Amino acid sequence: MRKIVPIALASAVMTACVGPVEDTGSSSAGNISSATQQMSSSQTTVSSTPQVSSSSVAPASSSQATTSSAAGGDRYSDYIPNALNGSDLYLNKGYDLGSFSATCALCHGDDGQGTTKIDVNKFVSSPQSLFELIRDEMAPDAEGQCVGQCAADITAFILSWAGGTTDPEKVSCDTTKPINYSPRALKLLTVDEYQNTIEDLLGFDEDIRDRLVFDSERGGFPNNIATNIDLGRADKYWELADYVATWVMDSGNPFDCSAGCAGEFIDSLLPRLFRRPITQAERAQYEELFATGDAKIAFVAALTSPQFLYRSELGQKVSDVLSTEPESYYRPDPDTQVVVTHGTGDGFLDIGYYTGVETNYSWTGNDIVSFQVKASMQNGNFPTLSMRINNVEYKYTPTSDRAQTVRFQVEGATPSTDTKLNMNAQPNTFIGPVTLGGSVLYTPSRGDEEKMRLADADAYVLDPFEYASLLSYTLTGSAPDTELWNAAMNDGLHYEDQIRAQVERLIDSPRGKAHMGEMASHWFDTYKITGSLWDRDMAIFPNYTPAVRSAMAEEVRQLFREVFYNERPFESFYGGDFTVVNKALSDYYGISSGASSNSDWRVVEGLDKRGGMLTSGAFMTLHALPEKTRPITRAVRVREDMLCQHILPPPILISDREALTKRANDEYHAGMTTIREYNETITDAESCYGCHQYKINPLFGMEDFDQTGRWRETEQSYGGLNTLTVNTAGKLYGPIDINDETEGSAISFNGAKELSKVVAGLPGVEECLIEKGFRFVAGLPITDKGVDSVASEPKLTSEQKVDYACAADDAKAAYASSGRSARAVITELVMQDLLRYRK
Repeated sequence: MRKIVPIALASAVMTACVGPVEDTGSSSAGNISSATQQMSSSQTTVSSTPQVSSSSVAPASSSQATTSSAAGGDRYSDYIPNALNGSDLYLNKGYDLGSFSATCALCHGDDGQGTTKIDVNKFVSSPQSLFELIRDEMAPDAEGQCVGQCAADITAFILSWAGGTTDPEKVSCDTTKPINYSPRALKLLTVDEYQNTIEDLLGFDEDIRDRLVFDSERGGFPNNIATNIDLGRADKYWELADYVATWVMDSGNPFDCSAGCAGEFIDSLLPRLFRRPITQAERAQYEELFATGDAKIAFVAALTSPQFLYRSELGQKVSDVLSTEPESYYRPDPDTQVVVTHGTGDGFLDIGYYTGVETNYSWTGNDIVSFQVKASMQNGNFPTLSMRINNVEYKYTPTSDRAQTVRFQVEGATPSTDTKLNMNAQPNTFIGPVTLGGSVLYTPSRGDEEKMRLADADAYVLDPFEYASLLSYTLTGSAPDTELWNAAMNDGLHYEDQIRAQVERLIDSPRGKAHMGEMASHWFDTYKITGSLWDRDMAIFPNYTPAVRSAMAEEVRQLFREVFYNERPFESFYGGDFTVVNKALSDYYGISSGASSNSDWRVVEGLDKRGGMLTSGAFMTLHALPEKTRPITRAVRVREDMLCQHILPPPILISDREALTKRANDEYHAGMTTIREYNETITDAESCYGCHQYKINPLFGMEDFDQTGRWRETEQSYGGLNTLTVNTAGKLYGPIDINDETEGSAISFNGAKELSKVVAGLPGVEECLIEKGFRFVAGLPITDKGVDSVASEPKLTSEQKVDYACAADDAKAAYASSGRSARAVITELVMQDLLRYRK
C-alpha cells in the first residue's frame, strides 16, 4: 500500500514524490545481530518486472562498440539497448532533484499507467523521440542524470510494452499444486510483542513500550522482518533487560530467587523465553551464569539473546525431517514432580542436610532425580557425591568449583522403596533443592508425513515450536500460553483438527480479543490520534479532551470486535447504524448510550448521522489538520483502506498549479471559501486531473464532520469571518474499478453516512478484508498491488503470486459460506499451509 501526502500546498506536491530511502543503520551489535545472519531464503522475494527481452527491440550482442560520448550519443541507434537493464533502471534508479529523490515509476507507474501516463504507441515509430525525451528532460530539472546507455535501456524497456496490454496479468490459483509456500524468515519482536511477552511469562506489570525503538511498518502493520539492530537499538534492549531483571529480583516474579532459582529458570522459564526446548550447550551456559551467584545476570542474558528477541520461521528441510528417525529420550512426567527444598541463603546447603531426609515421593520405577551441586577441592581432588536408592548407589564427581547440574536416572525403585533421600560426600559439598519425578520415554512424531511427502524438494517446514510461536504471535500478539506450549511438546500441532482447535481457542482468548482490536487500529492508523500531531486548540474545542481522544481510538477496536465476534456481516463495519462507545465518547457525540463510566462500553444502535468506521471520530480526526479538515486525505483513505484501490503519488510537475495555489490562498484567507472549495481550486490543473477529476475530488462530500470528529452542517471560514454552508454532495466514480470514469457506474451520495452505506455494498470491501487480513496474518502483500513501495518491499515472485492467489480463493470461499464473516476470513488465512511450509 502506498502512503500518499495530499496536495494542500504546492510544496507538498514536491514532497509527495520523494523516493523511499532506507536507513540501514550502523553496524550490528553483539550476539543480537547474529540471528539475522542465520536467515536464508530459497524463495527469494525479488522485484517482478514485465517479461521482456532485449532482443525484442534491439540486437542482443553486447560486444558491438557504441559511439556514446561522456554525455551520451545523439542517436538511439548509437547504442545496443538492453530492455532488461532498462526495467531495473525505470523501477529503481533514483534521480536527484535537489531536495529529494524520485524514480520513473513513482510518477509514471510500474507499467506506464500511473498519475502521469505514458502513451507508448506514439513512440513505436519514432524511438528516437522517446530516447531524446528521456535523455534531455527526465526527470525535470535533472538533465544529464540518465543519458547515453541509461536512456537507451529505459527507451527499450518502455517500447517493450507496445503491442500488448500494460495491465498486470491476472494470476490464478494453481489448484493442482498440493502445498503452497511463503518465505523463510526471522522476525524481530515488535514493541507490542515484546511488552506482551514479558507480561505473560514474567508477570511484569509496567508498560515500557515507549522505551523501545519504534517498529518498522509494511502495508500499515508493524513488521520488523528487515529491521536492523544497530548499536542504539541494542543499547535499548540491554537497558530494558537490566530494568526488567531488577524488577524480577525485587518482586519475586515469576519465582523467588532469594534462595536460588537456577532449576526453575533453566528447566521451566528459559524454554518458554526461547519458545523451544533448550540445548545442552545452552543449559551449560546458563548454569555457569547462575554459578556466579547473581541470578539477575541470567535474566539479562536471556532477554538480550537473539533466541528471545527473534521469532524463527526458518523451519527444517522437509527431506531431512522425513529421512531422520526421531530421537527418543526420557523426560520428567510433570504430574509426578516433587521438590525437596530447604531454607534461604544462596540456595545451597551442606550435603549432610539431605542424609535420611523424607521425600514424600512415590517412586515409579523409572525416575529422574536432579539438583545442583557446588564443591571445593580437598587435597587436590574434588569430593565424590553419592546417593543411595533401593540399595543402588549413584555417584557424581564435580569437575569445577562452579555449580553444576546433576541428573540421576533411577530405575527399579517402587512405591515401597525407602522414601528417604540418602546422600553422602566429603566436607565442603553443597547442593540445592532436589527435584524428583517420574521419567517417561518420549519419541517425538515427525508430524503429518503424508502431507510432507507432497512438498517440493527444496521446501522447509516449521517445527512444532516455531509453528506454535507463529500461531500465538499472529493471533494474540504474545508468546505461546501453557496450553499451546504443551500442544507443541506433545505432538498436538500436526494435523488440521488439532491446529484449528488451537486457532479458535486463541482467537477467543483475552489476548486474542485484544489483538483483533489492534488489527483494526493499525489497519486504519487510528491508534495515532492520541499523539501530539492531533492536538487541537482547546479554546476552540474545549470538549476535545485526552479522555475523548483515547475513547475515539478505542471505539475503532471495539467496533471491529463487535463485528468480528458477534456474527455481524463484515460490511456492517462500514455501513451499520451502530457503534460502540463509553461515557466520554457518547457525551462528546451527543448520543444516549447508558454507559456509566469510561470503562463501560456499550453498543448503540439506530444512529442516523453516525455508525460504522467511516463516521467514527477517530477516522475523521486522524485525516484532518488542527485548523481544518483534509478532504483529499479522507477521500484517498476511503479508496486505499476500505476498498484497497491504490492511488499513485502525485506528479512532480507543479508549474501549472502555482497560480491556482495563490488564488486559493487569497480567497481562503479572505474568508470566502470552504475547505472543500479551497482543495478543489488548488487541484484544478491539468497535471492533477489523472487522480483528482474522478478518483479524489468527487469524494469531498464527507465534509459534514469537522477536524475533531464532530458532525456539522456549517463551518467557520478562516479567521472566523463568515459561517459557510458545508457542501456534502459527492459521487463515487469507479466503485469496482478505480480507472472506470464513466457516469453510468458512478454512485451519488450526500454526506459521510450515505457514503459509508455505498462503500459497504461494494465487492472491494471483501477484497480489502482479505488483502489486509493476509498482511496481518502473513506479513506479506497478497498481490503486487499491495506491495509497500515506501518500505522498499520487493515485488512478489511468480510462484508467490500463484500461491497467494490460492489463499485468497480459500478466504473468499470462507467469507461466502460464513455469511460474510471477518472471523472466518482470518481463521482460513491462518490455516493456510503456506504459513507452515516455507522456501
